[in-house]
Amino acid sequence: MADGPTGAETGVGSPGVEAGRSPELKKDTRAEVKEALNKALESLRQEASKPTTTDELRLALKSVADAKKGSLDNPGGEKDTYTVLLHEGDPTKEKPQEEGIPVEDLLKHIKDKINLTPKDTPEGKSARRELYRIGRILYRNSQRYSEAHNMTGEDYIGRVRVEAKYIAGDDNRRSKEAVDETRMKADYHQAEDVLVGIDRDKQKYKSERAW
Repeated sequence: MADGPTGAETGVGSPGVEAGRSPELKKDTRAEVKEALNKALESLRQEASKPTTTDELRLALKSVADAKKGSLDNPGGEKDTYTVLLHEGDPTKEKPQEEGIPVEDLLKHIKDKINLTPKDTPEGKSARRELYRIGRILYRNSQRYSEAHNMTGEDYIGRVRVEAKYIAGDDNRRSKEAVDETRMKADYHQAEDVLVGIDRDKQKYKSERAW
């Protein structure tokens, strides 16, 4: 199972993205979206492999790569989504939920890379154009997590618990509180911030003009 979402979901596997697409946005083919995703992921992988990388970048890479492994690179056959099991461990409530590949961290990485690429050389201008192209494709083929999924009731609680479990198992993200109950609450609240924060983060990319 992949790590929980850390961003908007790409249209390669984001349920309903076509219905929520703004009519003025260009329509990309599935092949174009996959190409942009793969290029952004490879760029992030190269950055995360550097000695100067951060835990944040490593986590972003793992999140996207794990989701891709369970969907587009699924050993049993290519899928558009990967499966998250809600209410895991409770046989009376367990049910699968299909989620698209998280791309918010990829968008942030591409944006950061654009800002670090020189504007005043032919090579820099060419690289920036390509980065903008990748970012625009990912942006216009993504949607907020709450647009794609039920964010209320028992399923929301179940999804937050799944995210809290991911956090608790991650040395870099889990709470350092000594008391078990306090630590569990802190991880749960952080999980809520991750899921709700997807909506807040997406506001940084309100229109394609941001790219």
